[in-house]
Amino acid sequence: MDLDIRLQPKQRALMQLCRRSPASWLGYGGALGGGKSGAIRYLQLTRRFENAGTTGLIFRRKRKELAENHIEPMLREFPQLRQFWREQKRQLVLPNGSNLIFGHGEYERDIEDFLGNEYMDVCVDQAEALTEKSLLLLNSRARWPGKPDATCKTVLCFNPGGPGSAFLQRIFSTKQYRSNEKATDYEFIHAFGWDNIEWVRSHLAQTGVSPATYYNAWTDEQRFETFTRHSEYGRKLMRMPVGLRNGWLYGRFDSFAGQYFENFDPSRHVRSVGELGIEPWHQRWISIDWGFAHNTAVYWYAKTPTHVAVYDELVCNRTDEHEIARLIAEKSRGQTITAAYLSPDAAAKRGVAKPIKEQLGTAMRALGIPYPSDADNARVSGWRLVYSMLGPPGATPQLFIADRCTRLIECIPMMSRSADHPEDCQKFDSNEQGDGGDDCCDSLRYGLKTYFGDAAPPMEEQYRKKVQAMEEDRGETLSPTGRHLVAMKFQEDWKKSHGPLRRPVRRH
Repeated sequence: MDLDIRLQPKQRALMQLCRRSPASWLGYGGALGGGKSGAIRYLQLTRRFENAGTTGLIFRRKRKELAENHIEPMLREFPQLRQFWREQKRQLVLPNGSNLIFGHGEYERDIEDFLGNEYMDVCVDQAEALTEKSLLLLNSRARWPGKPDATCKTVLCFNPGGPGSAFLQRIFSTKQYRSNEKATDYEFIHAFGWDNIEWVRSHLAQTGVSPATYYNAWTDEQRFETFTRHSEYGRKLMRMPVGLRNGWLYGRFDSFAGQYFENFDPSRHVRSVGELGIEPWHQRWISIDWGFAHNTAVYWYAKTPTHVAVYDELVCNRTDEHEIARLIAEKSRGQTITAAYLSPDAAAKRGVAKPIKEQLGTAMRALGIPYPSDADNARVSGWRLVYSMLGPPGATPQLFIADRCTRLIECIPMMSRSADHPEDCQKFDSNEQGDGGDDCCDSLRYGLKTYFGDAAPPMEEQYRKKVQAMEEDRGETLSPTGRHLVAMKFQEDWKKSHGPLRRPVRRH
């Protein structure tokens, strides 16, 4: 079968990596308009013809986008493939025994449906929309009987931003590999809009510039200038606000479309501990976002006359409550911690005799750390508070972070706006090792929002409101005996949450 597949230079470079590189993870893209969808379509077709009897997968999160960006363009560009197309299975069955599957899955449980299959090549379009766990699951399917491991590839096409962005940045941009990862397993091709000649083809034709001249004789700066001045798409990207332009036009990981904290700048907000201006008499508190399979993230805060300093960090997972308490006490040695704020979900029972809050709180109190109170979990107002304390560019921040809080510094720029609720941050989970999630930023939000939020009513007022609510519910005044029982129960619950009472509550 004769298919006229014409590859642009960076698409051709991706093809060569598939054929020759020992890397099993290949990244392509970064900016918008770099020909990502076409790259994996042409790659899969070429690989299926070159490797008879093999199967490839093109995956995208949503079914509609899969059809619009891959299936329809493929059949329109190569109408001779229609006779081999099986619409019901969304599968291309080629005469040489090879198959090209088009799959989608909006949720992690949908992706698990692919776990029983094997593919020589797995290509994921808009990979940033998937979590690290989902990408790892799809990568585990890139294997084929009789083919060496290095022959089977996972190709991830993406733009910065989204649930998978922290993982993609780590493996392809900053190259911060974990203990079970090897640098040689990863290769990345940074493609830009001006690498895709289709945006300016009509302008080049009018000016008599051939594709060969555009790609081989022109500099990257000349192609950029032509793209941003003589294509409507390039001009549109240049007109974008700086945060969007950095991500969509330049493909920058530290500044991208939909980034929530685009006002975060390590050069402005990160200091050494000695530069934070913390004195022994400054009020100090901690925040805890509890997790087991996911991270437990703990931060230490100090309130100076001019700003808040986040000066220490503890991030761990699969750690029991007593060990977490010991680690907190160890890092707090010699300091006066006045309060601890714990993620509210820790107060729920999880198939154990006592809630996590009670187990952790009891262990903390025994080591001289305050029993934790429930953190304020108001997400939108919490994120807005963090944003406002970081301050606009050029202004003096109200929030500084110690350079040893490395996981928090890594997490903040990766937070993106929720597609459904733009005033909220997109939630994303950490992987099985606890890496890459939003736990660190959640803990920061708890620490700031709870400290600066409305103070809890005094104990007597809380008791009065509890009695009032019970009487309104029953439609009658509690008897002296009833009030005594309510007071006893209230005191018992208070001691669990706040420690020993200084005085008993009065039974009004």
